[in-house]
Amino acid sequence: MKISKYIPRPIILIFAVLVLGMAAVLLVNGQFGALRPWAKPSLIGGPFSLLDTTGATVTEEDLHGHYSLIFFGYAREPDVTPTELRVIAAALKMLGSDTPRFKVYFVTLDPKRDRPEILKSFLGEISPDLTGLTGTPEQIAAMAKAYHVVFRKVLSPKDPETYEMDYSPLIYLMGPDEKFIMPFQYTTDAKGLADGLKRVLE
Repeated sequence: MKISKYIPRPIILIFAVLVLGMAAVLLVNGQFGALRPWAKPSLIGGPFSLLDTTGATVTEEDLHGHYSLIFFGYAREPDVTPTELRVIAAALKMLGSDTPRFKVYFVTLDPKRDRPEILKSFLGEISPDLTGLTGTPEQIAAMAKAYHVVFRKVLSPKDPETYEMDYSPLIYLMGPDEKFIMPFQYTTDAKGLADGLKRVLE
């Protein structure tokens, strides 16, 4: 899947240069080489306050003490969102005893339709280890902005009540200190993701 044609090309280029450029600064010896320490605080990530599927509040402080994989998408999408979440779940199983060191957060970009009970059912069919997060449109937009996620609603020309969400599909890896480490592209398979996570732990 490509980042959708509905997003203007200049925005895509700016997004790609920002995220992947920052990752290049972090990496040595190949795509998943040893990590260089940040000279400055990360420009990706920051404060947020959302609700999980039980109604409990989740903030950036909940990222502390473990590695976090954060993916933005929406439950009604038939392709990329469920595929990426299954890739993440499969990759974590490959980590063996290191699996508990990671948590996965799925942030919906469609809070109007992805109510907590919808998210719970959707994620339960994929893996019990996925935490779904939702909130008001303003809260979602604020977190997306903090993570430099490009997204927009695409209305159907035939029915204004029907729409899709167009977004930039990246997996964000955050460290135990709540700081951004690196992104993984949506084309990364489970083994590639698992190998990358293992190298982060080295």
